[in-house]
Amino acid sequence: MKVRTGKSLTVKTITIIISSILFISLFASLSACGKKDAEADSAGRHVFRAEVLETGNGSMTVRPVEGSAELRSSDKFSVHLKNLPASPEPQNGDIVEITYEGGILETYPASFENVISSVVVEQGKERKENSEDEKGTEVTVESCIPEKSVLWLPDDENAAKLIADMNDGKLPTECNVLYDQMGQFPDVTVTDPEEITELYSRLALMTAGEKTEMSITDCYHHISFHLQDGTWVFWNFEGEELLSRGPENIEVSDEGGLWDEVRRLQEEVMGNEE
Repeated sequence: MKVRTGKSLTVKTITIIISSILFISLFASLSACGKKDAEADSAGRHVFRAEVLETGNGSMTVRPVEGSAELRSSDKFSVHLKNLPASPEPQNGDIVEITYEGGILETYPASFENVISSVVVEQGKERKENSEDEKGTEVTVESCIPEKSVLWLPDDENAAKLIADMNDGKLPTECNVLYDQMGQFPDVTVTDPEEITELYSRLALMTAGEKTEMSITDCYHHISFHLQDGTWVFWNFEGEELLSRGPENIEVSDEGGLWDEVRRLQEEVMGNEE
């Protein structure tokens, strides 16, 4: 009669247990291969901050800031910016706040399963220095107008509105000019933004002098601007050197060469009509 010993049964049982443990461990490893997870919020989203190292071709390379869980996974991440919500374009040195969901893919640089947003929350040193430089050299339309410009004449609210619009980049929709030499020249309407800006700049350089009783009755010039809100702003002249303001005339000096530019435009129109 054969008798089974407890020893042989125990060895077999231990072998089965060890094999099962190894199998489960191997399965878990295979399941997690290629992906790492950081702690997520209740909505399953992860939020962390990183410094921008490089940008280009619709993506950026970032390094998680010290203390973030993502830094334990990799020191560099590649983030695609296409189709993300609008945000200031990231530049090297900026700190961005990245929101993503899913796991971390074990590439290098590492990447994410699904990036939801990337927002610049702090400007880098280079961007700040550039901004300060631009601010220091900023030139407004208003700052280029001479102190005695005809645009500064008192009691002219529409002129002030024109200056404000030009300073805000709201160019008039059109400008009408006429240099009248006994009816020999036509009035001209321009709508090209560059030409409107040129005429405005030349008018701004025209300076006002003293009031005068002098009058010229056979030569009238004018320039007017049609603002975006529908307002017309205009200046009438008797000859090149007298600005008409109601019953008064004011001596002016055409230092910006406004009438030279107006005559050029008139001659251009007349040449096209021939």
